[in-house]
Amino acid sequence: MARPLPFDHNMKKVKTPCWKDVAHCEGGEKVDVFYTISDFYEGRHLFIHPGCGAIFAVDPDTEHYQKKDFQKLKQNLLCPECGKNLNDVLPYPENFRCPSTGQIERFIRVPNDVPKNRAELVVEFWDPLT
Repeated sequence: MARPLPFDHNMKKVKTPCWKDVAHCEGGEKVDVFYTISDFYEGRHLFIHPGCGAIFAVDPDTEHYQKKDFQKLKQNLLCPECGKNLNDVLPYPENFRCPSTGQIERFIRVPNDVPKNRAELVVEFWDPLT
């Protein structure tokens, strides 16, 4: 198996249209979570690094047209925030990290449901395909 690349300072962030909701940790702590909803294309898939909470945005179109498979690439990538391997990233926001405990919790939302009375945001997430 290939060794992880050195700490990747070249990974860039990408602006991602998304919506914000509030998730609740087991102890009652509230955490803002972000998610994408597909419109005319599939949209970016979000992943969270369970160790530090860094969020990554993977564009399926980029995977397809540049022939980059994130599921294979992540084995050799390191998180730009904590330097640990990306092999254990989890789908986000279905999995989110509680800041006070570091525990991974579950967030359940209705698929393709935009929160009522909430505007779309643009948030920067790490792009592991850069």
